Amino acid sequence: MPDLQWDSELAAIAQRWANQCKENHDQCRNVKRFQVGQNAAWTWGSPLDWTKGAMQGWFQEELPYFRQNDLVFRSGRDPGSGKQIGHLTQIIWADTKYIGCGYSASPEGSWVKRSYICNYGPAAIAQRWADQCKEDHDQCRNVKRFQVGQNAAWTWGSPLDWTKGALQGWPSATF
Repeated sequence: MPDLQWDSELAAIAQRWANQCKENHDQCRNVKRFQVGQNAAWTWGSPLDWTKGAMQGWFQEELPYFRQNDLVFRSGRDPGSGKQIGHLTQIIWADTKYIGCGYSASPEGSWVKRSYICNYGPAAIAQRWADQCKEDHDQCRNVKRFQVGQNAAWTWGSPLDWTKGALQGWPSATF
């Protein structure tokens, strides 16, 4: 499983989408090099507390499903339970090499709406996932891969300090 690398093109696309403050996924995010996957989240609450929860939630989606099954479906849902697995699928996808994220905050009445968008390339597409991980789960414990999400993706000049504990424990997750 390759380390994730920051990608300026993916970040620019994510930032343009975040700036629009739309509560859905960007349907026009693919680049010439590959199809692009996307994780998106929105909040009207505290940026620090909520963002920690959103990112942790992306990583903690139905880990038992991945331990027992070797297929991931494009719907982003576990076909048995219907529970969300698409965010985690994109983050741990064996072929994904690039990440680029965007953030925006805009006042809406007495609240501030925040949009968090991360684009990944190549996108996770239904097929066998991380075959090297199926045989040896330790291959899925790529600390550098998770640190990119921790250090690079979340340093947009926002009040977030992701380098101190927001993602603690993620690199030790076993898939």
